[in-house]
Amino acid sequence: MNGKRPELPDRSGYFVRTATYSDLFVVPKWMIDRIALPIGELRKS
Repeated sequence: MNGKRPELPDRSGYFVRTATYSDLFVVPKWMIDRIALPIGELRKS
């Protein structure tokens, strides 16, 4: 994967797999951007 998230061909979302299921989900980029924090922000907490 070369350190990159697996993206859709049109770059509108990511392929995501949970820890408990082997199903593969498509998640829009805006949703990931909304809930994800940069590592620097996590370290401040």
